[in-house]
Amino acid sequence: MDWKIFEVKYEGKETSKFEELAYKLFCSEFECETGIFGYHNQTGIEKEPINKNGKNYGFQAKYYTTSISSNKTDIINSIKKAKSKNPALNIIYLYLNKELSESSKINQKKPSYQMEIEEDAKKLQIEIVWRVPSNLEIQLSLPENRYIYNEFFRLGEIIEDEKLISQIKNLNNEYKKLFSSLKAGLIKRKETYDCIEKIKKDNSIIIHGKAGYGKSGCTMGIINYCEEKEIEYIAIKLDKRIPNGNLSDWSKKLGFPLTIPEAINQISSDKKAVIILDQLDAIRWTESNSYEAISICTELINRVKKLNIDRGQKISIIFVCRTYDLENDNNIKFLFNQNNENELKWEKIEVEKLSKEDTKELVGEKYLNFIPKLKDLLRIPSNLYIWEHLDFKKDEIQHNITTTKDLIKKWFEQLQDKAMESRFIKTEKIEEVKNILINDLEKSGKLYSQERKFNSVKEGLKYLNSAGMLNIQEDKVSFFHQSIFDYFISELMIEKFEEGLEIVEIIGDKNKQTPNRRYQIQMFLQTLLEENSEEFLDFGEKLLNNDGIRYYIKNLFYEILGQVSKEEIDEVISEYIIENCEREDIFNEIVYGRKQYISILRDNQVLDKWFNNNLSEKEKVFKLLQSQIYFYNNFDIKDFEFIQKCSFKNLEDDKKIIEIIQKGKIYNEIDEVFNLRIKFYEKYPKWIDRYIDIKEIPKKEERMIIFLELCLSKKREMGIQILDEHQIQNIFEYFTQNEIKNEEFIFEKLLEKVPGYKYEDIKYKNCDWNGSNNKYIIERLCLELLKRASIKLVLNNDFDKFYSYYKKYIGKDFVLFNEIILHCFEVADVKYSDKIIKYICENFEENKIFDITSDSNDKLKVLKNIIKKHSENCNEELYLKLEDKIYYYCDPYYRIHLEYYRKNKSKTIVDCNIKINGQLQKELFPYLPLNRKSKKIEDLEKVLERKFLNDKFTKFKKGNNFYGGTVVSPIKSKEIGEKQWLKILTNKKLYDKKSQKKVEEGFIESSLEMYTIEFSRAVSRNPQKMIDLVIKNKKDVLKEFIEPLFDGVSRSEYLNKLSQKKLEKLFLEFPCDYKSRRAIYFCDIIRERSDFKWSNKILEHLKDIVVNHNDFKSRELNIWSSGKENINNIAPDSILLNSINGLSGSWTGAVSQILRNTSELFYEFKNFIEKIIQNENIIINFSVFEILNITCNIEEEWTLEKLINLYEKDIRLINGYYSSIMDKLYYSKYKERFFKIIEKCYNSQYKDLIKIGAIYIVNSYLIYGDFKDKIEKIYLIDGEKLNYILEELINKFDSIEYNSEIKEIILKLKEKDLIYYSLERLFNHGKIDLSRDKEFLLELMKFKNIDKIIHSFLEYLEERVVSILDYADIIINLCENILSKDKKLLQSELMIMSDISKLTVKLYDETSNSKSKKNKEIAMKCLDFWDIMYEKGLVYARKAIKELMNR
Repeated sequence: MDWKIFEVKYEGKETSKFEELAYKLFCSEFECETGIFGYHNQTGIEKEPINKNGKNYGFQAKYYTTSISSNKTDIINSIKKAKSKNPALNIIYLYLNKELSESSKINQKKPSYQMEIEEDAKKLQIEIVWRVPSNLEIQLSLPENRYIYNEFFRLGEIIEDEKLISQIKNLNNEYKKLFSSLKAGLIKRKETYDCIEKIKKDNSIIIHGKAGYGKSGCTMGIINYCEEKEIEYIAIKLDKRIPNGNLSDWSKKLGFPLTIPEAINQISSDKKAVIILDQLDAIRWTESNSYEAISICTELINRVKKLNIDRGQKISIIFVCRTYDLENDNNIKFLFNQNNENELKWEKIEVEKLSKEDTKELVGEKYLNFIPKLKDLLRIPSNLYIWEHLDFKKDEIQHNITTTKDLIKKWFEQLQDKAMESRFIKTEKIEEVKNILINDLEKSGKLYSQERKFNSVKEGLKYLNSAGMLNIQEDKVSFFHQSIFDYFISELMIEKFEEGLEIVEIIGDKNKQTPNRRYQIQMFLQTLLEENSEEFLDFGEKLLNNDGIRYYIKNLFYEILGQVSKEEIDEVISEYIIENCEREDIFNEIVYGRKQYISILRDNQVLDKWFNNNLSEKEKVFKLLQSQIYFYNNFDIKDFEFIQKCSFKNLEDDKKIIEIIQKGKIYNEIDEVFNLRIKFYEKYPKWIDRYIDIKEIPKKEERMIIFLELCLSKKREMGIQILDEHQIQNIFEYFTQNEIKNEEFIFEKLLEKVPGYKYEDIKYKNCDWNGSNNKYIIERLCLELLKRASIKLVLNNDFDKFYSYYKKYIGKDFVLFNEIILHCFEVADVKYSDKIIKYICENFEENKIFDITSDSNDKLKVLKNIIKKHSENCNEELYLKLEDKIYYYCDPYYRIHLEYYRKNKSKTIVDCNIKINGQLQKELFPYLPLNRKSKKIEDLEKVLERKFLNDKFTKFKKGNNFYGGTVVSPIKSKEIGEKQWLKILTNKKLYDKKSQKKVEEGFIESSLEMYTIEFSRAVSRNPQKMIDLVIKNKKDVLKEFIEPLFDGVSRSEYLNKLSQKKLEKLFLEFPCDYKSRRAIYFCDIIRERSDFKWSNKILEHLKDIVVNHNDFKSRELNIWSSGKENINNIAPDSILLNSINGLSGSWTGAVSQILRNTSELFYEFKNFIEKIIQNENIIINFSVFEILNITCNIEEEWTLEKLINLYEKDIRLINGYYSSIMDKLYYSKYKERFFKIIEKCYNSQYKDLIKIGAIYIVNSYLIYGDFKDKIEKIYLIDGEKLNYILEELINKFDSIEYNSEIKEIILKLKEKDLIYYSLERLFNHGKIDLSRDKEFLLELMKFKNIDKIIHSFLEYLEERVVSILDYADIIINLCENILSKDKKLLQSELMIMSDISKLTVKLYDETSNSKSKKNKEIAMKCLDFWDIMYEKGLVYARKAIKELMNR
C-alpha cells in the first residue's frame, strides 16, 4: 500500500478520496452489499449509522498531512458532532491515513492524545475503534478487497503492461521515423556520451543547440543506449504531438489511459526509465496555446518528481530545445527554474558543431583539401546530410560550394537530372511538387502542407520523399529542413526579379517583411550579387529608396555588399564605392571597418584628397583608419606608407595618428608600423598609452627590448613612468616561463644603460635599481633581463663571451653588475670552479661578493650557493685560500668600533656591537664541504654555535635595522595561576620596567601597560576568581589593575553568572573615580545585569557620576572624529557614534534598563536626566534619547516637552533610531513646533536629516494632507530632497490606501531629470501589480529619462512575469519614448539599447505566430522599432535582432 501513489493519483482531492476508501472498507467489513444511506455533507460521521447485534455503528475518515497529535481537537469535535446528531450512536470506526505514535513514558503504551480522544468519547458513551494504515493494509490484501486496492493504490486503471508497451513502441517508432540519419549512420558524439553519463546518475537533461546542429541525433544516440541496456523510454516530438488540455487529456490523445509518467512508471517496474520530449521550442510556434503546452510539461515534471520519491532508480526527463529559446523564452526558463522540494537534477548539454576530426571521418580524406568555408559548412549535421546526397564527378572542383544555399541548389539540380535520366518521372512533376509546397507554406505560414494537395503529382512527391528532401508523416508534407524552403523562396524572388516585377511585389509588403522573410531576401540578394553585380547594385539602390521596404530589410544590401571579399570586388563594385563613398550611409554601413573598401579609397587617392581638404573630411580618414585597427588589428605596408606620409606635420594630426596606432597590437603590427610607433614615442613620450596590452609584447622579444629601452631612457631624461607595476609584473611572469631568445640584442640595447653605482650611491637612497626597494619597476626589469641573458650564456658554457661583456665591471665594486656576475657564478658549470673561487678570494669584500641589490632578503644567499657548489670542485690551493679569507674576515663596522674603543677606552661601544663579528663565519662555514674542512674551521664553528645559540637575527638579512610586528606581554596565551597573578598585580617594579624583546611574531614587552591588557583578558575568562583575588589583596594590588578588572567583568560572557552581592561588593570596594573609564565599565555592568534590583548605594553612585565625572563637563570629541569635526560642527552620524561609545551613552543605557524594569525609579532619576538634557555638550544630550524612549510610557507629557526642546535646541539631535517617540510629537500639542523642526531637517545640509524630513513630509501628506505646498508641487523639488521623497513614496507604493495618490504624485515628475534608483525599486522590490498599476506604467514609460530603469524593468519581466504579452502596451510606450531620442545619444547608450532590443525581440516572439489581430499589430510594431534601431545605427540592437533572425 503506497500512499505516494495515492497522493500522485488524487493530487488536490486526497481528503474526499480517502473518505471513499474508508466507506468501501467499512461496507466490506460489515457486509453492506447495497451500501449505506447518507446525506450530502453529512455532519460528524460520513454515512448514517448501521445496526448490528443491537449496537449502532458509524465511521469517520480523517486524512491528515500533519501529525495526529496536532489534530486531536478536530477529532474530538467530530465525535461530539456525531453524537449530537446521532444520540443512539454506540461505536465509531475512526479511519486514519497515519499511524498512532507510541508513548515515550515508561509503563505507558498509548500516547496521551489517544487516551484523551478515547476518554472524551467515553464520556459521550462512544467506543472508538481505530483503523490505521497497518489495519487497512491487511484489509486491502484480502482477495475480496483487491478491487479497492487497485482503485486507490494502482496508478490509473489496471492495464496490461503489453498494451502500454505496444503504444509506447508505436510512439517511439514514429519518433525514429522522423529522424533523417546520415548515410554513414549515427555520429558517435561526445554530447551523447555526456547525456548517457548524466542519465546513469539519475539526472534530467536539457539538450540545446542551434538549428541543424544535430540535437535529435544526440537523442537518437540516447535511444540506442536505452534499447541496448533494455531501459524503458518514451520519445515524443512536441511539434508533431502538440500538448493541449491537461496532462491527462494529452496522454489519452497519445493512446494512454494513464498519464505518460504513470505509464512509464508502471512498465519500468522501478528500473531506470527515460522520457524524451523533443522540439520544446516548437511549442511557441504552434497554433495552440503555448502556455497550455508549457503547463502540461510542468505537470509532467511534477508527476515525475513525485513518482521518483519512492523509486530506487529514477525516471529521467530529456527536453530538447534550441539554445536561443532556452535563454530567451520566459516560459521555457520558468519550466526549469522552479525551486520545489525533490527538484529534479537538471543538467544542460549544449550540442556544438561537429569537430573537424568527426567531419573528416564522415567526409573522407578529401575534406583536408576543402577551402575553409566549405570545411566549416560541413561541420553542421544538416548541411552534411545534404552533402551526402550529392554526387560529384571524380575531378569535380567543389570550391564553389560555400553556403547552405549552394548545397541545396546543387542537390535539387542533381535530383532533376537523375529524374530526367531515369525517364520514370518527369522533371515538371518534381517542379510542380516544389511549387505546390512552397506556395502553400508561404500562404499559410505553417511548416507543413496536407498530402491530399499533391494528388495530381504523387510520383513527384514520392520521388522527393525517397530522395530525402521531403518528409511525409501522417498526411503532413514538409521539407527536410527550413533552409530548403528559404532557398526555394529566394529562387522564386529571382524569377520575379527577372520578370521585371516591382520591389514590393518581389519581396512582399511590410507585413510580410518578417525575420524569416529577411533570411530569404538575404539569399535572393546574395544570388543576385553572384550572378550580376551591376544588377545587384541597381536593385540595392531601388531598395534603399523604396518607402515600402523596412529599414532592417534595406540594411541587407549594406550587409551583403560589406561581406564581399577583396578577391570578389569587381570594377563595377569598386567604381560604385568610389563614386558614393561620401554618402553617409555608404561610408558608415559599407566602407567603415572594412579593409577591402578602405584600400580602394586609399589606392585611388580618395583618402589623400580628404586628408588635405577640410577638417571634417580629414576626420573621416582618421575614423576609417581607426576602424581598420578596431576590426583587423593591423595595417599593411600601403597603409603604413599613407600614414607615414601624414605624420609629423602638425601636433593635432600626430596626436590622432598615435592614438590610432596605439589601438593596434604592438606585437602584431608590421615592422614599419612598429618603427613608426617608436618614432612617435620618442617625440611624444607623454602620449604613450598606459593601457597598452603588455602581456603579448615579450613574444616579439626584440620589440619588447626596444620599447623597454625607450621607457628607461624617457624615465631618466624626463622622469616619466610609462609602465606600471602590474604591466612590469606581467613581463616578469612571462620570462619565468619562457627562455630569453636573443641575448645579444639585450646586451646591445641594455648593458650600457645600467649605471655603475657603488654601495655608497644606493645605501641611503631610494634607488629604483635596487631590488630591495621595489621589484616591479622598469630598472629592475631591464637588469633582470640582462641577468637572464647572462645566465643563458653561462649555462651554454659560453663563459668567455660572458667575461667579454663584463670584463670592465668584474672586480669593481659596481653593486648592480656584481649582482649579475654573482648570479652567473651561481649557475656556472663546475669546470669553471677555479676561476670563480679565485675571483671570490681576490674580491672578498662586502660590496663585491654580497648580493646587495637583488630582491632576495639574504645578502649571502648567492655567495653561500657559490661556495657550496664550487669550493668542493676547486683546487686545494684555492680552497685553503678561501678558508683563510672567511676565517680571518673582520666586519668593517666592528673594526670601526674597535678603533673608537682604542682611542676612547670606552667598553660600552664595543659591547653593544660585539656580536657583529663572527656572524659571517657562522653563516658561511656550513657551506664548506665537510670532507675538506680544516680543524681550525671546525673549532671556530663550535665556538660560534655557542656564541650565537639564541640569536636568530643576522646583519646579513636586508632591512634588519627596522623591526615591525605585534607587541604582546610575556604571559600572552599562557595559563597563569592565582599566585602568579598576585605576584604580578602587586609588583611595584613594573613602574620602572619597560623592556622589549624581538621575536618572529613581533615584540614581547615587559611593561605595566601590557600586563594590564593581559589581566583584563584573564578577568573576562574567570571574573569570579579575579574579583575575589583583587578584593582580598586590595591594599597591595597596584591601582592600575582596577580599571582592567572592571573592563574584564563588563565584557565577560560569564557576567550573568555573578551574584548581585559579588558585584555590589566590587563596586563598593572600588568606587568610580571622576577621570578614568572605570565609570563606563561600571555602567555597562549595571545595564547588562538589569535583572537585579540594585541597592540604594549603587543607585546613588550611578547618580553621582552625572554630577561629578569629568566626561559630563567636557566639550571634547574624545571618542571619534573625522579630523575636521568639533563639538560645534559635528555631523549627526558622528554624534551617534560618539554618544554610544562614551560615558553618557553607557550611563543612559544603564538607567534606561533600570527604568524599563522598575518604572517607579524614574522620579529618583528625573533630576539627573534633566542634567543630561541641560548639558552644553550635544553628544551628552543625544544619549538621553535612550531614556526618553522609556519615559514616554511613564510620563509622556514631560517626555514630549523635553523632546521638542532638545530638537529645537539643535536639529542634529534628530535620528531615525528614535522615530517612535518622534511620531508622538505629531499627535501632541507640539505639532506646529514639530512641523517647523521637520522643515529645518528638510532644508539642512545633512543628508540624514534631509531624508528624515522627507519621510515625515510624505507620510504627513498621505495620512493628513499636510505639506501640500511641497508634495503637490513635487516637480519644483530637486536633488537629494526629491530623491528621498521619491524613495519614501516608492516604499508606500504597494499600500492599498495610498497607491492611487502616490501614482498621481510620481507622474508629475514626467519631465524631471531624476536619479532613477528609487524608481528602479518599483521593479526590484516587486511593488508592481499589473492589474492595478497598468495605466501608471503606461505613463511612467513616457518619462524623460526612463531609459535609466530599463534594465531593472527587463529583469523584472524575466524573473517575475510569465507572459511578456501582458506588458505589451507598456513596452511599446517605453520603446516609442526612447527611440524618439537623438541618434548620437542612443548610440552612446549601449546597455540601454541592448535591453530595448531584447524587450522587442521577446515581445515579437510572443506575438509573431498569433492569429489575433491585436497580437499581429504588436508584432508589426516591433518590426517598426527594429527599423528605427537599424536606421539609427544601434549596433547592440542589431546584434540582438540578428540572433532572432538567425534562429
